[in-house]
Amino acid sequence: MKYTTLLMLFSFSISLGFCQSSPCIDDLSIIPEVTEKDKKLANVYQLLDGKWKGQFKIYEDKKRKKKKTIDLKNITTKNLDKKGIEQVGYIEVEQIYTSETPFFQRVVITDYYPDQDKSIVAKGVNKVINGKLICVVLKPDDIVIHDGYLENEHTIIWQRQEASPQKVEYFRETVNKQFYEIVGWGYYEGDDLELSPKFWFHGKYERQE
Repeated sequence: MKYTTLLMLFSFSISLGFCQSSPCIDDLSIIPEVTEKDKKLANVYQLLDGKWKGQFKIYEDKKRKKKKTIDLKNITTKNLDKKGIEQVGYIEVEQIYTSETPFFQRVVITDYYPDQDKSIVAKGVNKVINGKLICVVLKPDDIVIHDGYLENEHTIIWQRQEASPQKVEYFRETVNKQFYEIVGWGYYEGDDLELSPKFWFHGKYERQE
């Protein structure tokens, strides 16, 4: 798989599905009704409101190990320092988040690919549905859906697992007032799931005034 093609597979996702059975999950116009389970997650996305800019980098692991030898849940940027992991591409990213309710947030994402001198714009939403965090991004040629859960006050874990074609992803997203950072990994079509992930990702964005 060419690196540019791979970048375009996930470039809009932070936002990164297990809940695609709902008929309205990918309809950006529908604001879900708030349930009792949702109330504990009020304003879970609010810290993201505003404009952010930064780079999303992609790495390839040239020396993969057996998956059971590493912890794929508690990942940090230290995972990218491993011998054999090399940066193979990056995207310049602008994201604008706007919360419409304490449980529903819109985002407009502009990704610039320097190797192609090309920009692509996508729209998406972060929402709470029946006590679950959901991110949906509509790209020009694809729909990306990730399920999430709150790890702590400032960190959301986003993930998806699809069989055909194979797409297995895991992202740790941490937000504070000035920066927001993503560390993650992914398996794609043809990747051996018994080995450690072939691709790793790191995005860091700064809040714009």
